[in-house]
Amino acid sequence: MAADDTTFHLEIQGKKQIARGVLDASAALQLWSRLTRDGKPLSAGEPLVLDVSEAHVRGSVAVSVLSLLGERGVEVRGLTGDALAQVRQAGKAANTASAAGHKPEPGFFESVGRRVAGGIAGIGETLGFLGRLCVLFVRTAAGRERPEGFWKVFAQAGADAVPVTVLVGFLLGLILAFESSIPLQMFGAEVYVANLMGVAIFRELAVLVAAIVMAGRTASAFSAEIGTMVVDEEVDALRAMGMDPVARLALPRVLASGLALPLLSVFAGLSGLIGGCLVLMLYGYSLPIYVEHVLAFCKVKDVLLSLFKAAVFGLLIGGIGCHRGLLTGGGADAVGRATTAAVVSAIVVYALADGLFAILSAALGL
Repeated sequence: MAADDTTFHLEIQGKKQIARGVLDASAALQLWSRLTRDGKPLSAGEPLVLDVSEAHVRGSVAVSVLSLLGERGVEVRGLTGDALAQVRQAGKAANTASAAGHKPEPGFFESVGRRVAGGIAGIGETLGFLGRLCVLFVRTAAGRERPEGFWKVFAQAGADAVPVTVLVGFLLGLILAFESSIPLQMFGAEVYVANLMGVAIFRELAVLVAAIVMAGRTASAFSAEIGTMVVDEEVDALRAMGMDPVARLALPRVLASGLALPLLSVFAGLSGLIGGCLVLMLYGYSLPIYVEHVLAFCKVKDVLLSLFKAAVFGLLIGGIGCHRGLLTGGGADAVGRATTAAVVSAIVVYALADGLFAILSAALGL
């Protein structure tokens, strides 16, 4: 082999091409242009034979060109030692990359199976999170666990949410009273709007307003805060220090939301009743008459049931926000996706739980 030659030239002997000299990057590109046209070998009949036994292959470009020529039907002969190993390795890498870039689309049953497996895994993670929370609740009630930062979170989830809750509750009560008074006005029975307000506000709408505000405001905040900590690897640091992220991050937030939602529902109910009162006062009814009709249909059990529902819904909404935050994956948009999932999941779970409460209340005669 003429390894000492500093030039490169190609000798043609029929269908056989003999390469001599140093086959470096520039020589390899020259060889490619002479043996191929538009990426295809020039010979349409029997394959071309390239003999490189008298050439010195130098550099990754030359190795890649020889590998590509071999893939396109040119028979490369004379490779030995490191050059042969490098050309074979380049061919394997190209085949692997091509296979990875052309993965077949999963079929229908495979897609369904993946979704079912992912759903089962998600249910398992959720049950594990709920079980851990229940254990922490028992330990907290027994005085063996102290939720750090509880009052700060409670102020954020409760006191800071009072203005928007009062506003939404007032507007909803105003709209409900005005819309319900239109058909009752035909019979001169506008005063019974107060009865409707008492039942609807205390049994359903007050909790509804407070839960929606908490789902959109508090659950999203919990998910974003914890999700950011997951992305920044702060949660992994807590685990490395032997701390439980559920006890450290989720427990105070879930307890705070469970205590804040009943209080927010009280503010939403009172503001809704004030909105309904303004509508009836426009029709000429006095405040004592409005209060009398509200109390005639609103019982103590309705208020207690509403507060109990609010506490359960608060625990659910807070738990969903924290759970979605802990499940945050990597990537720039991971926190945004976790926050969106927290709000949507909280609203859906609230609707399902409210339906179950309605069925149980009807079955028990409450």
